[in-house]
Amino acid sequence: MVDTFFENENDVDENKAWGKFLNWEEKSRAVLVVKKEYIDLVQDLNAGILLSQIVYWLLPSKKTHTDTKLRISKNGELWLAKTRFEWWDEIRLSEYQYDKAIGILKNLGFVETKVFKFKGDPTTHIKVNKTALLKKLDEDKSQVADNSGYQEKPNNEIGEIGISNSDKKVFHTTETTTETTINSRELNSSNCFSENQKTDEEFNPPSNNEQNNNNEQNKVNISDTPPSKAQQLRQMANEFKSKPKTKFPRKVYEQCPDIYQPYLDVFSELTGRQFRGFTKAYHDSWNNIKLAVQGKLFSDRNTPSVDSKYYGYTINLDTWTMAVKNFATRRNNPDYFPKNKTPIKNITPSTFLYNAQSPAQEKSYFITCLESKPGSLSNVAQIKDKTPELTDKLILILKQRLDLDLGNGDRNIAIQCSNKLSNFFETRKSKILLYDAHYSMWSNKINFLVDMLDNNLSKGIKFQKQYLVNDLTYTKFLPEYLQHVGSLPTVYR
Repeated sequence: MVDTFFENENDVDENKAWGKFLNWEEKSRAVLVVKKEYIDLVQDLNAGILLSQIVYWLLPSKKTHTDTKLRISKNGELWLAKTRFEWWDEIRLSEYQYDKAIGILKNLGFVETKVFKFKGDPTTHIKVNKTALLKKLDEDKSQVADNSGYQEKPNNEIGEIGISNSDKKVFHTTETTTETTINSRELNSSNCFSENQKTDEEFNPPSNNEQNNNNEQNKVNISDTPPSKAQQLRQMANEFKSKPKTKFPRKVYEQCPDIYQPYLDVFSELTGRQFRGFTKAYHDSWNNIKLAVQGKLFSDRNTPSVDSKYYGYTINLDTWTMAVKNFATRRNNPDYFPKNKTPIKNITPSTFLYNAQSPAQEKSYFITCLESKPGSLSNVAQIKDKTPELTDKLILILKQRLDLDLGNGDRNIAIQCSNKLSNFFETRKSKILLYDAHYSMWSNKINFLVDMLDNNLSKGIKFQKQYLVNDLTYTKFLPEYLQHVGSLPTVYR
């Protein structure tokens, strides 16, 4: 796509911009093709879009010349594996829209879903029930054919008055209304009657009662005229709108049995991870604890990320408590590895039992915490600190003013920052105006650094620890801020 259609804010050349747009529109391939029949079939827009895309993956592949694009085989059947993010990328359905749409397709029996591991992660796999889909398509097509068939009625049901078969063209039924009109000009023309031909009604005008009867008959017969295709579609649309929306009840998960509840309580109490009701994560957690207690969880097929010597291993409450305590220390204490604790903050008992702490280890978090105690971040090799008292002062002020803790695993950052900040002012003190009055004290230097960071944060820049040691901070941002406050002439940057 072109960067912009208009060159800049002052560009008012609409024709040129529209030309760029047409060129982009012609070349763009980011399109989504959906068969309307699928939307009509499931009576839901999002479910119809999802069904259309699932069928697309089921169709033959022109690239590989195979019968289908599907490649994943489970138990002799082909499945489609995609995450919610991948569905968003393909058809722009959000997670909520996808969950609702796949629920509709499952309730109709068109698809079946199961969770298998795909690329190392549990992923929802979809299998199409071709028989159910094709039968429903046949049924839907036959209904449309029955509703759209036009059957011509006999002459005596139309209610013509003295009009021959050859002159039926004077009746015109429009495509959008059921009103049948008579072209008065054609009725009065020679196409209907010759000059010498007279009808019985002209010589013997009907009485008022006969005329009223004829009018009633005409009304009835005209109302019997079959509706047009457009009318049928409009009627179907109105019926669809008038139907109450299908509400899918929220799935209720089984409560944890009393025998396994202490395991969940220990995990919640020690880690702080709480469950919000009887959710799927809650159900999966106690169910996996149950399997681990029974010795059925750790196996070659079920937990390939776990060391093979633990296959068939059974846990009890004591071993569970010890492992969870070690994990809670890693999760909640800033003095212990890992330094970045964000990825493990939301770990549930299920992921605690299943997932490996790192790709290099064939051990789950549970096995890792069972075998070893958490490692302290103080064991990380420290950079030689020539002025530890200045570093301590830097850590204290950053904690007070930015609520930034560099006292544990990040002391190396504090040491580097201290060295670079000292060097910055040492090389420029002869050029800085009133240096002795404003910048000679170490605390003044640190506060100046924090003031500069605050000034840049007010412009929408997100603070990162690396700004404290980045060369750009000391070659660009600090000199610019010195000029901003009037302490450094422009020529001495």
